[in-house]
Amino acid sequence: IKVVFVAGNEDTTIKVIDEGGGIRRSEIETIWNFFHSTAEAPIAGTSSGPSSEELGHWMDVLRDRNNRENGGPSIPPSALAGYGVGLPLSRLFARYFGGDITISSMEGFGTDAYLHIPRLGTNCESLPAPVQTSPGEKDSTYVPYPGYVAY
Repeated sequence: IKVVFVAGNEDTTIKVIDEGGGIRRSEIETIWNFFHSTAEAPIAGTSSGPSSEELGHWMDVLRDRNNRENGGPSIPPSALAGYGVGLPLSRLFARYFGGDITISSMEGFGTDAYLHIPRLGTNCESLPAPVQTSPGEKDSTYVPYPGYVAY
């Protein structure tokens, strides 16, 4: 995995590059669906995941293995991994703040993920028109100073 940070004039971009086999073109749009996951169930034949005892056992096994190999503390796996929420939710947050997440993948090779984040003061929350005005008729559009005009 390689990570590249670039600060442009309009936004900051974070590019994450992996060579983990990529995503089929026929499946690329499904990655944005909530609850879509390619992860296998933690325990074969179940969809509910491991019990707290099983999870505790495997966390101990991983911690012991990591301590033996590296001589340091281990980082346990996330109990929420593989539920198909992270990527679509991340894109929603990025778009809310005026940015975006895009994915470019080559099946059989790897995937490039781009997170574009607007620089401070260039964009604010991306709100639909009906909620840009509050019930008290107050405009919630960001204005950095009085008399500011967006071009």
